[in-house]
Amino acid sequence: MNLDARVALIRCIETGVGAEEVTSFRKATIHLKAKVPYVSIVSREGAMQKNSEYRPRDIPLVGIALDAMKLRPAGIERYHDKNTALSAAENEYLDDRGALGERETHPLLIPAQLPGSAHGGRGAGSHPG
Repeated sequence: MNLDARVALIRCIETGVGAEEVTSFRKATIHLKAKVPYVSIVSREGAMQKNSEYRPRDIPLVGIALDAMKLRPAGIERYHDKNTALSAAENEYLDDRGALGERETHPLLIPAQLPGSAHGGRGAGSHPG
């Protein structure tokens, strides 16, 4: 999986946002210099929302979520408003590793190998083996 898709997937896992929201992040909505860094989820004209009720909110950034935001502080340009392309890249990666499908166990091993990460390249879902 390309680094941009990996960063987006980590952002989704660590913050609870969906593909539509993560592809809408822009420099104006990512606040890394705040006392507590955060990202704003805001309604934007032209943005497609799966839910009929949009939920604007601020999400604090800590740990790996903060590291992932620092890698692309102006958003992930490759996937700006392209949540379908992002989902396809992520799903292919996860399916190739057996993390999708109807199995009793889901070996979701997502190495959070973020350059410069303060977390030693280990993140949500990572496994020592």
